[in-house]
Amino acid sequence: MISNFMCEAIKGATAAYAHPLGLKTSTTFLSRLNQGQANWSVDRTENYAYDADFDYLTSVDYNDGLANEVQSWSYDAAGNRVSDSAKPGTWTYDNLNRMSGSPMASYTHDAVGNRLTKVSGGNTTSYSWDAVNRMIEAGPVSGSRNSYKYRADGMRVRKEIPGLVEKVYYDGQMPVETFEDFSTGNDKLTRNFVGARGIEMMETTVSGVTTQAYPLYDTHGNMVATLSKNTAGTSWSLGNERSYDVWGSVRSGVTTGGPKGRYVANLGHVQDDESGLNYMRARYYEPETGRFVSQDAAKIGHNWFSYADNLPTVKIDQTGRYSHWFYAGAAVYTLGILQSLFAGALLIINNTPTGVIEAIKAASIAVILIGLGVSLISIGVSQENENLNASVAIGGVLIEVLFANLIKQITPMAIETAMIGKTHTAKAGLALFAYSLLCFGYLVSMEFD
Repeated sequence: MISNFMCEAIKGATAAYAHPLGLKTSTTFLSRLNQGQANWSVDRTENYAYDADFDYLTSVDYNDGLANEVQSWSYDAAGNRVSDSAKPGTWTYDNLNRMSGSPMASYTHDAVGNRLTKVSGGNTTSYSWDAVNRMIEAGPVSGSRNSYKYRADGMRVRKEIPGLVEKVYYDGQMPVETFEDFSTGNDKLTRNFVGARGIEMMETTVSGVTTQAYPLYDTHGNMVATLSKNTAGTSWSLGNERSYDVWGSVRSGVTTGGPKGRYVANLGHVQDDESGLNYMRARYYEPETGRFVSQDAAKIGHNWFSYADNLPTVKIDQTGRYSHWFYAGAAVYTLGILQSLFAGALLIINNTPTGVIEAIKAASIAVILIGLGVSLISIGVSQENENLNASVAIGGVLIEVLFANLIKQITPMAIETAMIGKTHTAKAGLALFAYSLLCFGYLVSMEFD
């Protein structure tokens, strides 16, 4: 089946792609001819190729005239990168997929997969972790180091680097306010206004002067520029222009400074200039190597360090724990199986009224189907659409329909069961079903929070 998808791209333009397996094969970037007018011309088209066995991204043609315009990669059987045409040299790993060497550096890890050191060009960077595998320090072995602190749910709330203390405040998991306390003065307060696309506008106050900037994103959610009005409010200007490779490294434009959001910035991810790492909530991502510097705590899949299954053109990682929708579906599926076992046990152990058994069986089947549905939604959406907000919208509509049909079918049956059974067994069965629905609702609410 050919899958086509239209989405917002740079400066309000559009991009189209098609692939027999739903993978993106090209993205067309459009540029405005005249500011203030709805006229566009084709700026460039990126073309992609994938591995036939695992759908890993194997090459991209950026068509931008810059160095390494065509870049290619290859992988071992575990999905570890073993070659990069833009970074020739040897990539090495241990038998647990922990990277020990790359053309840029050598690395060591602790027993649970957290990076301990990185040696590059004779300089050693060391990393420290707390008991729950959150990075709390990074920097040179001797001298000033950067420190990080987190709240109970793992969201980073404080960063201290030489000359700066940064505090972050959240609405759920989206950063809405950042206060930067500079030792030299001129402290900065940045407020993020969150909308359908993620961060829609940034308001910055320095020395009593407030300015507003609107981030411009490409189809992957990378911040490619900001649009700002001058202090007099009479004209607009573009700033902080950047282009990225598919793994998040800056190809052109400013490499440091400006807004902290870079790669997948619309989701609130930020890049730490002091380390070159992207903070993605649960873990830190390294664009240079295209992988996380610690393993996935969930340990799902065959490679716990890879980013988005080596498909950065199609998939994104919202929290550093990839594919939460699949986990939610799996949890509900498990609840359904448990209900089926419970119903079978009732049938064997007790002379339970037939109505109770049928109600529990029906409830079990319904919950299993919902679990499978959510899992399929997650897989389909992640394969065909990297835009998180569209994913949430699609998933929300489908789940709403599923719930409406479920309630319509189950409610009369539940009432009938309560009337017929009038036993503790019937009450237990209904309570279990209600508990399953509550658990599912909680999982969904977490995803939409």
